[in-house]
Amino acid sequence: MQNRLLPLIVAILLVANSLTAQVCGTYKGSYEEQVQKYPDFYEGLKDVDIELAAKYQSDLSKLKNLKVVEGKKIIPVVVHVIHNFGSENISDTDIQNALDALNKNINGQSDKFLNQSGGNLLTPDIFASVRGVANVEFRLAKLDPNGNPTTGIVRVTSELTDKPENRNAIKALSYWNSYQYLNIESICSSR
Repeated sequence: MQNRLLPLIVAILLVANSLTAQVCGTYKGSYEEQVQKYPDFYEGLKDVDIELAAKYQSDLSKLKNLKVVEGKKIIPVVVHVIHNFGSENISDTDIQNALDALNKNINGQSDKFLNQSGGNLLTPDIFASVRGVANVEFRLAKLDPNGNPTTGIVRVTSELTDKPENRNAIKALSYWNSYQYLNIESICSSR
C-alpha cells in the first residue's frame, strides 16, 4: 500500500506546485506588464539610455584607428604575453585561434549559435527579437602606437608572473593606448 501511496502523493504535490508556480518574466507581454506596473522606473531608463548614447558617441569619437571593412568595425587588438620562459609563453597560433573564436562568438557564427543542418540560428525564440549583430571584428594590430609595423603580439619576459599580487606592476610592463587598441594581457604563472 505504501508503495502506491508515495507516487500518488508526489504526483499531487507536483500538480499543486505547477498550479501555484509564478510565471517566468519572459512570457509574451511581460515587458509591457512591467512598464505598466513601474512606469517611473522605465521612464528613468530613457534618461539613462540617452546618457549612455551620448557617452558612447563621445568615446567613439576618441577612437583614432577605427576602420570599417564590409560593414564591420575593425577593432585593433594587442596581446601582451607576459612570461618567464614557461608554458605561459603561448604561441601566435593559440592567440589567433582565440581571436577567431571570439569573432565567431560575438558575431553569432559559432557552432553554439548555428544549427548543424542548414546553418539556421539556434537563438531561442524568446531572445530572437532582441538578438543583434555586433558587426565587429577583432584583429591583431598591424601598426604600433608609433606607426611602426607590428604583429599585434608583444612578448615581455618578467619574473613578476609568479606572483598574482604584482598585477598592476605587470600591466605597466606593456600597455598601449586603450582608445586606439584593445589590450589583452596573457599573464599566467608557470607553476
